[in-house]
Amino acid sequence: MLSWLVVACVAAAPEETSFAIVVGNNQSPVLGRRALQYADDDAVKYDQVFQGLVQPDNVRLFTVADDDTARLFPAAVARAQVPTRALVLRAFAEMAEAMRAGRAAGHHTRAYFVFAGHGDVDQGRGFLELQDGILSGDDLERALKAVGADEIHVILDSCNSFFVLSPRKPGGRHFATPKDAALQLAERLPNVGVLLSTSAEAEVYEWSEFQSGIFSHAVRSALTGAADVDSDGRVSYAEMAAFIDTASRSVPNPNFRPQVFARGPRGDNSAAVASFDRFRGRYLEAQSDGPLRLTLRDAQGIRWFDLHAEAKVPLLLRIPPSVMGGLTVERTEGDHVELYDVPAASPKVALLELAAQKRTLAGRGPADALKALYQNPFGPMAFSAWNARLDQPDAQPEFVGVGHLDVERMNIILQQAASRDRGNRMHSVSILGVSGIGFMVGGLVETGLQWNAQPSYLRWLLLGLWGGTGLIMGVSALGLSFGHSDWEDEAASFSAATRAGHSQDAVAHADAFIEERVQTVQRRRWVTRTVGAALIGLGALLVVVNSRSDSQLSQAALRPAGFALAAEGVGFLLASWWQRDPEEDLLNVWREDRTLSTTPIKVSAGLAPLPGGAAVSLGLTF
Repeated sequence: MLSWLVVACVAAAPEETSFAIVVGNNQSPVLGRRALQYADDDAVKYDQVFQGLVQPDNVRLFTVADDDTARLFPAAVARAQVPTRALVLRAFAEMAEAMRAGRAAGHHTRAYFVFAGHGDVDQGRGFLELQDGILSGDDLERALKAVGADEIHVILDSCNSFFVLSPRKPGGRHFATPKDAALQLAERLPNVGVLLSTSAEAEVYEWSEFQSGIFSHAVRSALTGAADVDSDGRVSYAEMAAFIDTASRSVPNPNFRPQVFARGPRGDNSAAVASFDRFRGRYLEAQSDGPLRLTLRDAQGIRWFDLHAEAKVPLLLRIPPSVMGGLTVERTEGDHVELYDVPAASPKVALLELAAQKRTLAGRGPADALKALYQNPFGPMAFSAWNARLDQPDAQPEFVGVGHLDVERMNIILQQAASRDRGNRMHSVSILGVSGIGFMVGGLVETGLQWNAQPSYLRWLLLGLWGGTGLIMGVSALGLSFGHSDWEDEAASFSAATRAGHSQDAVAHADAFIEERVQTVQRRRWVTRTVGAALIGLGALLVVVNSRSDSQLSQAALRPAGFALAAEGVGFLLASWWQRDPEEDLLNVWREDRTLSTTPIKVSAGLAPLPGGAAVSLGLTF
């Protein structure tokens, strides 16, 4: 039945022109971060997957492969280009020309841009690191607009990828809201769909077992058709996001769980990330009465995809055309795994028709948190549950793009402000407490020494005056010692929220708190300026009135008063302009982060291998 549907879809599908640009870069020439291990492997694997999804001659691969990757994928690496800014932008120009030709021929046009590597934020806008510098968010946006395909799909596996196509708010923010990002994309790039991780960490999480980034491996697994819940021959943005979320939900460490942002072209999450109506490759049919956990490896042991399907869910998995021989399917059940050798000559194979060999799995290390990936079965029930969770108020973080470095920096700022207020408060407690004790002791001593020399009523009056003053100071000191300032309360709330796992919301709330305090300071400053201007005006008025008066008394009184008031007004204005409030300094410290400031000027040189030679690059980043 599934095969018949595939044939029917191919027959009914309109003509299409498709193009893909795949970039993987391990290096970090601008940020100087630790090189990644598997961004080149991810790029080559994406390239193989898209060889089956788009027209093969229209796939452009950009990566500099390490020795291991070159040995595993010699054919792909041989045609790979160095991921420089000029070459990537040239590929976008080729893509745009192919899309124009396709539209002229009346074809439906589809384009992909895939990136795996390092990224960050500069002036509130994300960028991607290439071999010789950066591809900025503005560069990418201009290139995508020039492509002008009917649908464009962008898949990013990099740090801060959320801000490459969704800039932070003007003025610099360490977070954004998915709603704001969706509105921005709808206005600027309506035909572009994006699939990316919202992580803002300084690490791209990889796993040697996958020889891949965790997010990218899940995306490719979904693109085999494992995420095709309704078996309609396409994987939608909603299905993709639900598949990745279900696959990683049981991983204990939140840093290893990709937080996916998925938005289809024109805001339609039912739109297809990939359609299989023209797929070129092999098919693997699988279905089981119970949950089905599968892994596909090739003859070299390379892990191509993982899935965990619900019971009785029919699967039609697409195997990339280059992965044609020596395939092994691993079916895991508890501590045992069944191995199935897939015949190389068959274009379509049913798993139930293959003979299995059983073996026992090696012991699982309890500290290996990533073993929990793909623990939860995915299918119609999981997809329905995922959709239901989207309607719950706390299903998704209200803010995204906050990394652990942002949390640490905000915590330091709040703790410093709280420590400042606590120190000032304890300073006041010390002064009031000691003064109160001094008043009471001094009053007792002084009254005692002059007890017989003073009238009775005066003795008790002095004793009450000294003792009452000291008591008031002591009570005030006691109250201050148990009190808390707004900064102390905010620091405590922030710590509690981060311990409870609500770091993104905590940072956003603290950011709003600091900004509100600064706005209060600024309102107070405008009041000061208004008072200063009023004093200057009143002083000038007095001087004018004095100049028109014939009274010597008026001249002697009003003229000095007018000048004095005007001078006082000038003082108010100067103080409002020159005085810096601690809250403003704290906001500047928070906002003036490296990721929100201009990238420093940096000269870089590099030597990149090319087929038959090498390329020398000299870059100036500013």
